[in-house]
Amino acid sequence: MLKEKSYSSIESKHLGAVIHRASVDDTTSLRDILNYISEHEPDILRLNIPATQRQIIDEIQHLSFPSQFLYCILRYKYNCDIVQPYMGAVTFRRAMDFTDVKKILYDAFIDQTQVYMHSSFINRRITHEMEMNALLEYYENYMQSENKNIYLCCEEDRPFGCFSEEKINDDTVINSIFGMYREYQAKGLYIECLKKYIHENNLKKVRTMLIGVRADNYPARKVYDKLNFQHYDTEFVFLLFPKKKRIIEM
Repeated sequence: MLKEKSYSSIESKHLGAVIHRASVDDTTSLRDILNYISEHEPDILRLNIPATQRQIIDEIQHLSFPSQFLYCILRYKYNCDIVQPYMGAVTFRRAMDFTDVKKILYDAFIDQTQVYMHSSFINRRITHEMEMNALLEYYENYMQSENKNIYLCCEEDRPFGCFSEEKINDDTVINSIFGMYREYQAKGLYIECLKKYIHENNLKKVRTMLIGVRADNYPARKVYDKLNFQHYDTEFVFLLFPKKKRIIEM
């Protein structure tokens, strides 16, 4: 079993790090790490796994968590070679707290019923509330992490959407989510936001943008194709529910 000493070297709030630290010593397995964390962490664990690491995916299948939820994320890459002018009215501002972000994400995603999953990975039916809890929990912690921010998309200074940004280095950023109030959807504002974001990153000399999209989100993927994004890589995201489930409070 995982000892306290070895556990202390693991960033449990960023489970991606666990993949690279699974061999804390010769006797520590990924199963030990996740089971230990599930006993000491109160809520939901999120684990991103590259599609090439099948042995890790196979091992998680057999973990004794009360429930697991899996979906597939595709990442699209955009190389910023030419500065394109942006003439629209959309503006961005950094979210200083989670209030607006929480409202936008809840409104944007609570009614989604179809997700890309493989039934053999599901131990128990996952409710919308559990998935929303995982989403909100993850991005609330995300805002507290170094080099990670969430920006509000505004029209006449009124927030209508938000997106996440993780700075990898001076010329590479990753975006993992975009949410928009439903009343603003299907009005072309998503493309406007992307065009402005591409323009701003060009001005900052960012050379590569990686944008994550769920595999079944075909409308968004069509937008990326139109804007000259190319498929970059694929990863599986496990949401593991070891203990209590927080009740969403709006």
